[in-house]
Amino acid sequence: MSGDGEKGCLVAGDAISVLGHSQGAEFVPLLLDHDPTLRSGIMVAGPFNPIDQILEHQLNATIELLLENGMTESDAAAIPSVAAVATPVDGVAAIRDGGDQSVGGASAVFWRSWIDLNERSRTAAQRLTRPVLIIGGSLDWNVSPTETNSWAEHLTAAGVDHTATVLPCITHALNCVDESDPQSMTPEDIGTHVHDSVTDEIIAFLGP
Repeated sequence: MSGDGEKGCLVAGDAISVLGHSQGAEFVPLLLDHDPTLRSGIMVAGPFNPIDQILEHQLNATIELLLENGMTESDAAAIPSVAAVATPVDGVAAIRDGGDQSVGGASAVFWRSWIDLNERSRTAAQRLTRPVLIIGGSLDWNVSPTETNSWAEHLTAAGVDHTATVLPCITHALNCVDESDPQSMTPEDIGTHVHDSVTDEIIAFLGP
């Protein structure tokens, strides 16, 4: 209760958990490792592999999807949106090798810091002593469900208490798409809100 009569709320320090989505999920192990008072961590759609490999996977998955739907490889590569992904793949790979050119409007310093974040995150994760929830989506075409599985294997090898789940129909935006076939997909199939299965997993993990 504050001195002027207004109601206040106290939160016990050991009741606070930290949640990160996508790139933000890579900060979760670092924050848990840095602050021993945090109760747990939640990593949602977090990449296990470095960003240059994630970009390459996105490109390959996009081309593979187009080929499966009858397009030739040359026609697929000529699509502007595909070319827009191909450019960062080569550019970020060059930065890893010591290049200093900007990529996608971001400096080499930015991309190098992201690569470094991934390395520090995986190292910090091996030291964790509090539970971690890892959530991926079966229709996440930005961060593949295999990334969730890789995190699970990494934490298992380190003996870290964790729960990992890949939720059906969930995309990187955490909405649900009822139709998995892109050729059959309609706007009505695409959810417009974070799906209940995501929040249900988080609530169950946090417990009372």
